[in-house]
Amino acid sequence: TIETHVLQFVSTDPGITTPVPALIIFPNPNAGLFSIDLNHVPSGQGVLEMIDMYGRKIRQETIQFGHSVPCDVSMLPSGAIAVLIRDNAGRVLYSGRVIIQR
Repeated sequence: TIETHVLQFVSTDPGITTPVPALIIFPNPNAGLFSIDLNHVPSGQGVLEMIDMYGRKIRQETIQFGHSVPCDVSMLPSGAIAVLIRDNAGRVLYSGRVIIQR
């Protein structure tokens, strides 16, 4: 079952004060291979960011909206990863969390 929730993204950016829609990430938990569903996001592009549980940015790339984005972080140890989708101006559009479990 895929569930969608609204998460409150906590940031030091004073411009982020409203709840951010949750991402659909599947499967979750996983062993490092998963997809982020952006089929519901209107066409365009943005930035995918992943941040490990120590606050380190482990991935940042420009992505196209309107489809699923495959991700491979199988080289990372088990743990939680925050996933953010930003627009080109840097505003957080969506957020989520993926659990890497081995």
